[in-house]
Amino acid sequence: MTKIFIEMLKERGYTYTTQLRRKMLGTTTEKCWEILIQELKLADSISNIATEYRARAYELLGNCQFMPGAEKLVHHLYKKNVPIAIATSSAERMYLRKIEPHQNFFGMFNPVVCGGTDPAVGQSKPDPRIFLVCAERFSDNPCPEECLVFEDAPNGVMAAKKAGMQCIAIPDSDIPREAVKDATLILNSMEEFIPENFGLPCYYS
Repeated sequence: MTKIFIEMLKERGYTYTTQLRRKMLGTTTEKCWEILIQELKLADSISNIATEYRARAYELLGNCQFMPGAEKLVHHLYKKNVPIAIATSSAERMYLRKIEPHQNFFGMFNPVVCGGTDPAVGQSKPDPRIFLVCAERFSDNPCPEECLVFEDAPNGVMAAKKAGMQCIAIPDSDIPREAVKDATLILNSMEEFIPENFGLPCYYS
């Protein structure tokens, strides 16, 4: 969705910098534009600019690709009956659009929490509420320290740690490791993840 932010800001005479992107990653759409309006003194209202963004994003979301290693890990954990969930800052409508081409794959996740529209969440990452709500909705209601979160954004890492959970950070190449230094472990790719190091069944068990 970086492409949309770049285009929308360019149309308004601004540049979407790496520093802005780091602040916004992992937050809801409304929170993203709140940050941009404050940082750049945009004349737009949060409601109007977020509506414009969602309209553009909806057209692009049907083409999302998996992160390398994600399919292998998810299929493995599902086969081994390890509960897996999604806690996304997206609104439910945007999430459903994003998973349209991958219904079977995303059917392996339960629960799914869409922080952008779920009334139980309320606050955006780095607030930990989204992860705590997600944990509460597992059938066995695990305590936070029994949960392992995968995150690509500094705000998500902070939220997971505030929730008392372990967190694997897999940041984009333009995100410095210093920004996710509080993660339990930082990886270059999900392909590097070794399940048994976190008490999970190994790939060859």
